[in-house]
Amino acid sequence: MTLPVVFWVVGTGPNVGKTAVATALITYLNKRGIPTIGFKPYAAMQLQDSIDMLLGNFRTAGVRLCGSDAQTHCSLSYASAELSAEVIDPILFVCHPGWKSVILARTGSTMLGDVEFFKGAGADRLLQRDDLSRLLDGLEIPFDSLKAGQSLNFYFAGATTPEKPRRAFQYICDRQPKAVVVEGAGNLLPTWLDSPPAQHVFILSDGLVALHAQLSITVPFNATKAIPRTDMLLQTLRERKRRAYLAPLYLVEKSRREEVLHNTLEALFRSADLVFPS
Repeated sequence: MTLPVVFWVVGTGPNVGKTAVATALITYLNKRGIPTIGFKPYAAMQLQDSIDMLLGNFRTAGVRLCGSDAQTHCSLSYASAELSAEVIDPILFVCHPGWKSVILARTGSTMLGDVEFFKGAGADRLLQRDDLSRLLDGLEIPFDSLKAGQSLNFYFAGATTPEKPRRAFQYICDRQPKAVVVEGAGNLLPTWLDSPPAQHVFILSDGLVALHAQLSITVPFNATKAIPRTDMLLQTLRERKRRAYLAPLYLVEKSRREEVLHNTLEALFRSADLVFPS
């Protein structure tokens, strides 16, 4: 089986526009007849930010716990009817009150039959609060029987169950897409056990998006170490003297965002001599 072309969308930190660019890239390629699926091997969300999901607004058939990014990637992807947001996002951490305090982790997916839930060191204390207990009851997760994950740390998310992202990506490849858009979380690189090389990499920082084309770059995965960060990749690219094609990320209203981002992608691909059918 021929592996799909892998695009990375990574950033130097959170909230730099990775999801907006990743979703625009998924729709851009699909509209040009290139079957494309999104993938986000690791994700984290704040408990406060997930209140709507916990109340059921994001609940979909066959999905127990997922974030809005995965829902968006799934809905826009090729073969979306054969996917689920949990497959798109095989490892999810829920944090409260800060990113370093993990109360819950979901690995695997209901669809693939390998879903597992872990509770962090502070979960039992939080579950004694009436407000959180009421909200978490809506997830139908058996908290009393959750596996203990005392050392859960998002920067070591790949070590939790390293085979789950590999299995999810293989399932995605079995759908035979021509391309997979892989989004990083925060400033972390989306590398996992047996992850394939990334042919093209978008790096977002300071209101700019940089395209590094025709790379075929592999970042080694090590389950005993923290997930590599984007600054490591930037250093490697500088050492290789790889050219970056730059474009500004414009702030526009939601109704025009996809159009503007498609124009940005078109300009970057043209500069890099990457031609896709229209």
